Amino acid sequence: MTKNPNLTSLGEGEDLARQRLHTELKLSAVELAATKPAPTNYAYQTHMAYQNQAHGKAALAAGLLPCYWLYNEVGRRLAQKHSPNPLYQEFFDSYASDDFSSSTNQMRAIVDELAAPLDEAAHEQMRQAFVKSCYYEEQFWQMAYEQQRWH
Repeated sequence: MTKNPNLTSLGEGEDLARQRLHTELKLSAVELAATKPAPTNYAYQTHMAYQNQAHGKAALAAGLLPCYWLYNEVGRRLAQKHSPNPLYQEFFDSYASDDFSSSTNQMRAIVDELAAPLDEAAHEQMRQAFVKSCYYEEQFWQMAYEQQRWH
């Protein structure tokens, strides 16, 4: 993490965690490349791309915040339950960690900083991006539970 974090540096930490998980699960580059996002995942990615293209980095940051916030909260609660599966426990611990809590707080600060100079219309775009991402976060968990796939 850099001293002055930005969206890129926060995303790099997430990429490292994902790469480690792929290694632990012994997923090859070929398998990963062949894996297509489930419908809800695709819709969530499309939502985020739209926020960035149509409304810029402030709306993008607001749209990313629910993911950080939710994973930090869920991680803290599940880490205390001590999963019998070490891979799950490591996943929970990583999102419950002080480092990830710090990243979540940094993300909140980035959103606040980006919002500060903006007008009410831009604030509304940010709110809408946040609310829609909250919806997609809930749907993302449901997608995993249902093992959603394209038909």
